[in-house]
Amino acid sequence: MKNIRIALFALLGFGIWSCNNDPEVPSNLDGNPFLQSSDQALLAPRVDLTEAGTIYPLKQSLAPSSRIQSVDFKLELYSEILPPSIGEQSLRASNVRLSGNLLAISYNVEGSTYLGGVDIVDISNPTTPRLISQVLFEEGSISDAFIEDGSLYLAGALDMDAVGGLSSPAIFGKIDLNQASEATDGYTQVDLPSFVGTYGEKGFDKYVATSGNGGGGLTILSEDFSREGFLDLPNARSIAIGDTTAAVLQGEPGRIAVLDPDFAILNQFNITGADNPQAKGQLDYFNTFLAVAGGAEGVLIYNPISSELVTQLTLNPIEGVAPSDIVANGLVAEGNSLFMANGAAGLFVADLIGNELNILGTFDVNASANGVAVSEDLVVIANGTAGTKILKLTKSKPVQEGEIFSVDFETTTRDQLAVLGWVFQSFTQSGNELRGGRYGGPDRSNLLNPEASQKNQIKIPANQLISVDELRISVRRDQPYEVYVWLQKKDGSLIQLERTRLADNNSVQNLTFDLQDTESLDYVIVGGAPAGNGYGRIFISKLAMDGKF
Repeated sequence: MKNIRIALFALLGFGIWSCNNDPEVPSNLDGNPFLQSSDQALLAPRVDLTEAGTIYPLKQSLAPSSRIQSVDFKLELYSEILPPSIGEQSLRASNVRLSGNLLAISYNVEGSTYLGGVDIVDISNPTTPRLISQVLFEEGSISDAFIEDGSLYLAGALDMDAVGGLSSPAIFGKIDLNQASEATDGYTQVDLPSFVGTYGEKGFDKYVATSGNGGGGLTILSEDFSREGFLDLPNARSIAIGDTTAAVLQGEPGRIAVLDPDFAILNQFNITGADNPQAKGQLDYFNTFLAVAGGAEGVLIYNPISSELVTQLTLNPIEGVAPSDIVANGLVAEGNSLFMANGAAGLFVADLIGNELNILGTFDVNASANGVAVSEDLVVIANGTAGTKILKLTKSKPVQEGEIFSVDFETTTRDQLAVLGWVFQSFTQSGNELRGGRYGGPDRSNLLNPEASQKNQIKIPANQLISVDELRISVRRDQPYEVYVWLQKKDGSLIQLERTRLADNNSVQNLTFDLQDTESLDYVIVGGAPAGNGYGRIFISKLAMDGKF
């Protein structure tokens, strides 16, 4: 099971790492601010299997597209983890994070009361999970926790009146785990500016933690947990780590800061949403773009480099759900799906079917959905005082013959397709066409070598498809050119199909390729190579595919 990254909580102007008078090494309190237990006599009763097998169907939107109407998604309950209590107060599960076969559940309570905790759960068998350890804070509140490199990391706040040695309530802490993944007394913490630590993550060989209002921002730590720098990003609610960039979400007003691997700011821009002081704010990388929970605005998908709002997914009305509850607060991306934990409105899901990314509806799990983690078909939902649900997701998509997509570049942009997983190599948008790179005869052998060529290609994702039969292309060229089509299977192997030389004119020509009803495809690849020794380009104005999805 792979590691899952999710994000919780995030004035234009470029920020820089700042030095201050805070200690450059982690602080060690006189005593640990928590109580930990791995006593199975105490913990085992909190694993609840009484409702196992319960099915939660998808409540579909009242305004779905024609294709989405026949989609059947459902969640089946594997097991539940009941929340711990401190005294007479039951804690609230606020977030969940997955790391391999380990689950970290964060707890706090409503309002400004300092009570919180973290559970560590072994979910190698999700039908019978084992609660390994609980960590309780009688004078603290935990916003987020995750497991990495044999330690439990947590972001939150401690009561300064009860816990000494703090410069501010917000903290980012590390609890050492033993070989059985049980919490130990080994503890180190770093003070964060502001009133509460909101989220923590590891990325680009650093640990980073966000903190909220009152001087908050992004604190950068080395792998040995010593402080290296700080970015002044007020009301930082979350951070997401991508392949080559990171992004911090800020609130009130909504803003995003895009960072390079050294955590220097590349770009900052304002966004809609993230304006509720009581709401979480989440973002995650979706393909190479950023999907952001935008409150009542739904899901906003941005190009992190250009700041362009590429797509906005509207949360349509759901029968039986109050309109005021339909807001996007929590969000995690997994494959071609987006999951949104929206409190009383349940768990919304958006999915790519054919060439459409739409919000399908919501799962009503009979409890508030406060946080979500997903790995393949495993879904974990933090349900407040109801605890945590561990579920299996099944998808039954329609088997429908006919046109899967038809793209006209007069009305569709390259970025809109890139959000859906399309890959463009040397193709740029030029008016109502996609313009290929300018290549000549010396490039021909490389362009026609499927093992070597990474140029002049459009890779169309086919992983939502059952089979495809036919590809239609409207294309022109400015010099003698050939168009080729390859099929890339899920195992990485390539099937080379035919090449077609364009007619010797510059008019738009319509080509049809037989895709041989090939199954188990990953990509359909369209490319071009010069037919002679001169240099030229190809221009594509339309793409359409027939088959089953």
